[in-house]
Amino acid sequence: MYVSSTGNNTIYSLKDDGSYTVFNNTIASPTGLTYGDNTFFVNSGRSKIVKLSWNGVVSDFITSGLTNPLGISYGPDGFLYIADSGSNSILRADSNGTLSTFASSLNNPRSIAFDLQGNLYVTNGTALGSITKITPGGIRTTLASGLSNPYGLTYANDNNLYVTTQGDGGVFSVSLTGITSMKGTGIASPTGVYRATNGDVRVASATTGTIYTVLSVAQVSSFATGFNSPSFISVPEPSTYLLSCTAVVLLGYCRFRKR
Repeated sequence: MYVSSTGNNTIYSLKDDGSYTVFNNTIASPTGLTYGDNTFFVNSGRSKIVKLSWNGVVSDFITSGLTNPLGISYGPDGFLYIADSGSNSILRADSNGTLSTFASSLNNPRSIAFDLQGNLYVTNGTALGSITKITPGGIRTTLASGLSNPYGLTYANDNNLYVTTQGDGGVFSVSLTGITSMKGTGIASPTGVYRATNGDVRVASATTGTIYTVLSVAQVSSFATGFNSPSFISVPEPSTYLLSCTAVVLLGYCRFRKR
């Protein structure tokens, strides 16, 4: 998987054994990242989105029309979806980078994720403390509420969502019917979240620069250390998988199958 580290302008490739290497260190303040159309899309400096090819070439994709974007996700319809927190909207971009509004009047949207049916889920920030579900047809409902400053979000292969909550240092699982269960606590400023194929839930801490493995409320252990304000986590190696990605702040989970 891949980790965006805003503190030192670096994206890391993180292996299953906890070791990691620098994948790119030329993009300013990388946050949200996702894979689609044989390209990495990276939110850079909270003002634009760039393309990053697998041979390291960086090119501008969207340079205007964004207001503090955070999580991004390549949708099943081939559009790039963007949680634009400054405008309280979910924007989407076509292959040319042309923006349109998919959903508006949200509250500090931060992370987005798609399920297998193409429904989009959004974490709303401090004021609402909720997860909003938006169907492909635009119908909007509240899936979960009462969360304490939710941030990271991912859809996992156990058909649940996982969300980090910065207000209480927690990570929760949320079923697609809205049943919420605490999985871990005591994580300082949790950001991105990801559920590995072996079932381990991994959470980034912006404060400690650590990726934690969360097995239960009482079992939180260090998985990888030495990051500088890690923000989002992304997906398995595209050389091994065909991907239709969601966002994960630490970007989360993508739907995939082996080649």
